[in-house]
Amino acid sequence: MTNGELPQCDLEVFQRWALRVDDQLGDAVDAMMALEQPDSEPLNEEINLLQTQRSSADLASDVIAELKAFREDPDRPAWFTPAFQMVLVVSTRAELLMDYVNEVTSHGLAQVNAAQRDLIIETIYPAIAHFDRFLAAVKAAEHLN
Repeated sequence: MTNGELPQCDLEVFQRWALRVDDQLGDAVDAMMALEQPDSEPLNEEINLLQTQRSSADLASDVIAELKAFREDPDRPAWFTPAFQMVLVVSTRAELLMDYVNEVTSHGLAQVNAAQRDLIIETIYPAIAHFDRFLAAVKAAEHLN
């Protein structure tokens, strides 16, 4: 399917998706930190918006308000669009997880212990794959042009 065949998705849809991706990546980062540094505080301290008692309409209203506030800043460079900001925020955790996988597997898979292997296969890979699908969709919708 080419970019011309893809529907132009509204940025709000991607912002909602970004929240889900960011939550999944945050959970994977917390699991990684719990395994590697059990005494550390979780990095994913933000409230998991998708598990709150708030309605979808309230969450959508927050996303819309955030988008409008973002566009109202006159000092922001023109190239730094809401889509770029959204991808930048989400990609920070994805990069941390990818670096962890590269570091842990740098000496070969034989050196990875069972707990690390389970974490990578069951938590990190699915989160990175979700991020990859999200990023591909944002690019295909031409929000990063």
